[in-house]
Amino acid sequence: MLLVSLFALSQLPFFVQVAYAREEISLMDIPELLGEAFGVSTFAGGLIASLIFSVMVLLPSGMLIRGRHASLVMIIEGLGVFAICIAIAWLPLFLIIVLCMIIALLFSGNVRDWLSGGGK
Repeated sequence: MLLVSLFALSQLPFFVQVAYAREEISLMDIPELLGEAFGVSTFAGGLIASLIFSVMVLLPSGMLIRGRHASLVMIIEGLGVFAICIAIAWLPLFLIIVLCMIIALLFSGNVRDWLSGGGK
């Protein structure tokens, strides 16, 4: 997972440099440049950049992961991708908090059944 994330993240500046006539930019400028390119705010540009990065990482690994615990692995990997996006200031912190609350609500019934012995 880490190697896929690092590879995908290392390719982003190359693609953006080609698109902007080989200008040097930092990773933190990508949401602003995407916002200007699409005519939206910087926040929406950060969402677009995070979406592109998460699809670059999660789609190949989602195609490769099979088995009983595939959804759990994808959730853990997705949270890691979103944590990277927050660390490079593409997303605000409250989005991952809301995402974790939604995931907890989705799995609360499964955990309750598992603890009570109702599930297998």
